Amino acid sequence: MHYFDSHVSSSTKNRLVKKISALISKEFKCNNDFISIALHAEQPKNWQQRVYNKHIIQQKHKLIKKPNY
Repeated sequence: MHYFDSHVSSSTKNRLVKKISALISKEFKCNNDFISIALHAEQPKNWQQRVYNKHIIQQKHKLIKKPNY
């Protein structure tokens, strides 16, 4: 997951990852031990080049949830 870099604490990130992981485990009926989650903070000034062009435009056929911009 890519997001605008902001002041998100480690405890908030850990809580988010636990919730996402639990939901994926439940819905996909897979063991939580086999789930990997990566969070990528990106500076807004670099978003177009590093995220939008590379991950949204070039891989739009893979996106399940598309951004609304």
